[in-house]
Amino acid sequence: MPEHVHFGGWILRDAEGYPFEISPMMKSNKGKSALAINRALGRRGKVWQEESFDHVLRSDEKLESIIDYIVENPHKRGLSSNAISYKWLWVASEPLV
Repeated sequence: MPEHVHFGGWILRDAEGYPFEISPMMKSNKGKSALAINRALGRRGKVWQEESFDHVLRSDEKLESIIDYIVENPHKRGLSSNAISYKWLWVASEPLV
């Protein structure tokens, strides 16, 4: 998406069993990627939306609806001819860990 990204994944836990926070990771990724994007395009300024929305899914049923939303969103915005042809879409079928 031109101004935001969708990410679905598994939250890892630290040695004490607490989940890692998503916000600091997203802030770091957005900052580094914005710098790289601006350098590549020879410009300066804001790349990503300010806010970030995250939530923990508690069921497989909800997971399926979120995956459908993520996959279909670029097509609904007119960025691809169909849901799976968006050039920046990547889906892993199982955890990478």
